[in-house]
Amino acid sequence: MKAKYLYWVSFSHKVAQIGFVSSALFGSILITLNIFVARKVVGTYKHLMNIFTSLGIIFATMEVILYPNIHSYNAGFFYFSVERPFGLSKDAVTVFLAVYKCFYCATTAFISVQFIYRYWALFNEAMLRYFHGKYIAIWFGYCSFFGVLYAASAYHFLEVDDVAISYFRDELADNYDIYIDETSALAYVAYNPVSYDVRWFNTMFIICITCVMSAQYVIMIYCGWSMHLKMEARIENFSTALKRLHKQFFKTLILQVLLLGWCHQHITSLQIAAPTLFLFIPIGFLIYLPFFDLELSIPTGTIICAFSLYPAMDAIIVLSVVSEYRISAQSELLSNYSTFQFSHFQNSFGSGSKNC
Repeated sequence: MKAKYLYWVSFSHKVAQIGFVSSALFGSILITLNIFVARKVVGTYKHLMNIFTSLGIIFATMEVILYPNIHSYNAGFFYFSVERPFGLSKDAVTVFLAVYKCFYCATTAFISVQFIYRYWALFNEAMLRYFHGKYIAIWFGYCSFFGVLYAASAYHFLEVDDVAISYFRDELADNYDIYIDETSALAYVAYNPVSYDVRWFNTMFIICITCVMSAQYVIMIYCGWSMHLKMEARIENFSTALKRLHKQFFKTLILQVLLLGWCHQHITSLQIAAPTLFLFIPIGFLIYLPFFDLELSIPTGTIICAFSLYPAMDAIIVLSVVSEYRISAQSELLSNYSTFQFSHFQNSFGSGSKNC
């Protein structure tokens, strides 16, 4: 069947569009509440949430501009875009495919930064000085470092060479009706198709990304598990409102990583370990699948298109779990509704008086 996977490309585009619209909507609501309405959520953590939400919106925007796709074929995967936004050249779009990876990794790294902040806020307040003033640059540097490392590794180690072109040419022509030499892309082939020698240059990307993502994994697990074990004892003497706020932010962090189900007051070890696994499984599946050299041909781009839904889901989680946002949003809506009703009544009454 000619170009049998074009349907999945179209499906991925629709998901990316939904992700962009929902992320922009709910992200804007969260940032607006943070800046103008929420009173109890103060200090650096509010700014961290705003930055994280903004990163997510940028990430979803890049998704809907580039429409990246991945095709997994036997011992490799082909990461490509058939779009030429703003009339960019093939090479320029390839650069932006790597930049897209930068924002994905920076967003993930920012989750670990939030874990660090919440951990220090509970157990080592003196360390919070590193989240104020000039020290805030440390965390921007932290996220930028891992993001740039991810992007540079992808751009350098996944360059489409003659082996990759030969390996994917017929596969892409048959399934997507595209000409590989004119397509903006990055490619990974685990083994040389002829000699079956490991292509170490490509594999350096896998090694690098494993290290990058593992660093975030370890931080999230350590801080999350420590908070789970020690939180009740630490907040025992806090006010009821402050206890509730700390617990709600902890639940938010866990759900930000899990994006699945609801967190209860007492979180089990499985619920602490599973969240990070759910975040990394899609990427792990994509990058390690080629090592098994299975006879397969699947449009795995549907996996990465779902990433664009993450920022919207994150904003919804915060708005749902942290009662301050729910109460503030409801109060603002009621206030605006009352003002509208009063204004409408005045206009109607005034109009009726004139008619009399």
